Parts: sequence; C-alpha cells; structure tokens
Amino acid sequence: MSKSLAEKILSKPFHDECQRIFYRHNREAYGKRGREPRNCSYKTTDEREKVILHAFADLHQLGFHLPNPRSLREKHIVALATHWAKKGLAARTLHTTFSMLRVFSRWIDKAGLVRDIECYFPDPQVIKRSTVATENRSWTSKGIDPLEVIEMARGIDEEVALQLLLQHAFGLRVKESLEIRPAWSLDSDGRTLEVFHGTKGKRPRLVAVDTEQRREAIRWAQEFAARRGTSRIRGRKRTWKQAQRRFYKVMEKLGITKKDLGVTAHGLRHGTAQGEYRRVTRLPSPIEGGALGQIDQKTHQKAAIHVARILGHGRSAVTTAYYGSYGHALRRTKQTVTGPDAVATTDPDE
Repeated sequence: MSKSLAEKILSKPFHDECQRIFYRHNREAYGKRGREPRNCSYKTTDEREKVILHAFADLHQLGFHLPNPRSLREKHIVALATHWAKKGLAARTLHTTFSMLRVFSRWIDKAGLVRDIECYFPDPQVIKRSTVATENRSWTSKGIDPLEVIEMARGIDEEVALQLLLQHAFGLRVKESLEIRPAWSLDSDGRTLEVFHGTKGKRPRLVAVDTEQRREAIRWAQEFAARRGTSRIRGRKRTWKQAQRRFYKVMEKLGITKKDLGVTAHGLRHGTAQGEYRRVTRLPSPIEGGALGQIDQKTHQKAAIHVARILGHGRSAVTTAYYGSYGHALRRTKQTVTGPDAVATTDPDE
C-alpha cells in the first residue's frame, strides 16, 4: 500500500505524537454544544486522522516545520486557509476540515484556537455550501440503461450484479447493498424491507416492496445468500472493506466511473430518488426539467418527504441534492392544471 502524503513528509516523532493524541481522543463525539456522552463512528475517526495529518503535511510544505503537533498556532490556521482558498477547495470540504481542526485544538488544550470559518475567508462565496443538484447524476441522464449494465456485471461477478440491482431497485447506498442481510430484512408478509446494516449512523428505514423489480431483487438476494450459506450478500470470509474493493474493481471493468462514462454507482441512488419523485407527483423532477405551472408546493413537499424516507434521510431538504430544486419559483407560480389531476394553488396571495 502506498504511503500517504503525511507519512512521506512528516517526521516519525511528529507522526507518532499525532497517533498518541488520536489514540486518547479520537473516539470522542462532538455536537454543536461541544463533547457528547457517546463515541463517534469509526468512519469519522478515520476521516479526522486523515484530514488532520494532511493539514500538518500542507503546513510543512508551506515552510512551517512544527516541532510537534501541540505547537499549532493561529498563524498556521491562517496560512492553511489562504493555501486552501488558492487551491479552490470545495466549500463543503473547507467546512469539514475546519470543524475537524477545531476538535483537534480541543485535544491539545487550545480550545478557541480555530475561529469561525467566516473569519478566514473574506469572500463569502468561497465557503457558501449548496446541497441542491445542478447536474443530473443518474445513469439514464447519461444514456446508460442500469438493467443492461447489471446484466453485464452478472457475466463478470454475480455478487456485484446483485448489489447493483439492490441499489437500483431500493435506492441503497453501496455499503448498504454490501451489508444487507436479505433473509433478516424482509418482513413476514414480504411487503416491507428494513434497511439497517451499513446505514449511516445505524439509522434503520423501511422501504415498501411494491414493484415487481423490488420483489425480483429481494428474491434473488435471498436465493443468492442461501446458496452461499451466509446471511449477507458478500462472501462469508470477506470483510466489507474487501467486498468494497471487489465492487469498485468491477465498476472499473464496466466503465462505471466519472472518468469513463461520467457516472458512479451512487448515480443509481439519484435515479431512484428521481423515479420516486415522479411516482408521487406524476411529473418530472426539477433536475429533469421540472413542471412549473403544473405542480404546487404541497405536492412537491409530499414528494420530498417520500424520497427522504426511501433514501434514509432525516430532512426532506437534503433530497434536493438528488433531484434539484425550484427555489423560490414554485412559491410564485400559480397552479394551472385542470381536470381530475388538478391540485389547489398554493399562491400566497390567494
């Protein structure tokens, strides 16, 4: 395995001291009010470690050769902010990085060292985050038929093909499709799938098995797991990390990468979100062109809540990352649909 930038640049004593700090504090969880009485996820601990070490590596390249990580000062934070602004890091990345540096400063008894992110970036556009999709990332928008790709994947690796079908049919994340236990997840009447294993924050959700494609996907999943003598889709002796590497190797063979076909596996989740939006509204989603003048705010919100439940998000506003947004235009547009499918206008002046 190749070394990270931090491992190449930082001295061993410096790196070892960072590891000692991580070992003592890195499982601590933090919220808006500071430390919380719980442990954070292993994913968060890994990300914190990588981000903080990379920040120190950047400082070293900028000419700040700190004797140890506890020597971190405000001038170093300012230098990093200037450097990252020049590199054009995404607003979301900047917010995440500064949040982790703020946590690290508490670990080295320098709470308050990292100020609010607005203090380091005079141009507010640099740190303005947006969760609204501006590009359609679904496979079909790129002219790619998911079922054709799944059939191709089946010729390479049946396990991966099944994982793709579960993502396509139920809107699962990649990890959820790797970790799902089909025999345990389906309720007794076969009408509802509980998605729990591999979810973010271990938050369970229920998805109705209400289409033939979903019924076929879960039948295949149960048969496949039974044939292998395991409860999961992934092999009995394979960790989820190994299964993840196997999955993405097949994706590369199929050309399902941003570099090749311009899509990723996550695009199936985008497709599910857009499909469920159309299913509720019977109209195209905003990212697909929308239907201003035909859809009202109440119906749009109903679709947003439905999509959030299917995908496992706690806030319906998050779903705009999958199917776009009308912004304020929907509030200003009167409903013009007539007939049995018409819905009352939500124009605030009426």
